Amino acid sequence: MTVCKQRSLNYLGVVVWLALATTFAFNTASAADYLNGEEIKELLSGNTLEGPGDWRMYYDPSGQTRGQEGSITDTGKWEVLDDRYCIRWNNWVDGKRMCWKVKRKGKRINRVGIDGTGSSKVTINEGNPAGL
Repeated sequence: MTVCKQRSLNYLGVVVWLALATTFAFNTASAADYLNGEEIKELLSGNTLEGPGDWRMYYDPSGQTRGQEGSITDTGKWEVLDDRYCIRWNNWVDGKRMCWKVKRKGKRINRVGIDGTGSSKVTINEGNPAGL
């Protein structure tokens, strides 16, 4: 083996090791950042999430939810299951249940989708300021 090939293999090994170590460290640290079920329920209950564009969702303490995107509205149900929250809209997304894990930093929420549900960064606002 030439010196050049040996250096390339050594370099590749270091890059792979760094990638694996970084991924492991990130995943381990970020798992602790997720809110548990009780924290999620306390955070959402009676409050509104607002996202990019013109959409908002109000989480009634009764488990009902009301959403608005532009002039289009829908209603549904929300619940907390196993440290994630789930919504099933009456019309949107064909009534499919969607679930997210939640991280919080101040008023910013990072919803991490599971089972194919997309992830998004949203803002939480106290109460129901849009009157949904």
